[in-house]
Formats: sequence, structure tokens, C-alpha cells
Amino acid sequence: MDDFAQKMWSNYTPHPVLEAYLNQLRHTELGHDPRELFYRLERDGHTKIDKFMEFAWVNRDYKFEIDSDQIPPGFISGLRISTPGDSDNTALGIRGN
Repeated sequence: MDDFAQKMWSNYTPHPVLEAYLNQLRHTELGHDPRELFYRLERDGHTKIDKFMEFAWVNRDYKFEIDSDQIPPGFISGLRISTPGDSDNTALGIRGN
């Protein structure tokens, strides 16, 4: 299924993990909705949803910073990986590609 990510994220965005993943791929201009960039990269063969899922799993314990001024569409706060105000602000040690 070529558009699995698009179907899976139609009403949800994996913020902030998606942004960290796209940054890992050296993309810094993510636009208003980073899902659109991911869909384009996937269509063009530059990434796959399974690579993103691997990245998310490998970094599942990382306390991703959430910028409340830059919340993308579809972000569900109850499912976020970390919450604002976490006291553990260690350097980003993201693993995986």
C-alpha cells in the first residue's frame, strides 16, 4: 500500500517525532504540515513509513520538546510522547535513520 502513511495520518500527526525524523533526513523547512513533506518524500522514494516507525521505536524514550507555538494540524495532545515542562533536557541523542 503506497499511501499507508497518508491513510494512517489522515486525522492525526505524529508530532514532534515526525519533525525530528525529517530533521534527521536533513530537512529543516517543514512547512505548516510536516506530513505533506513526508508524503512527498515517500512518493519520491526518499523514505518509507517503516523507516519512520523504526526511528520512532528506537527513540521511544526520548523526551521530545514540543513547541506550543508550532503545533501542526492533527496533533492530539493526549497521545504526545512528552509534555511541556519536563525537567530532563538532555542533548538530543536520536538514534536510527
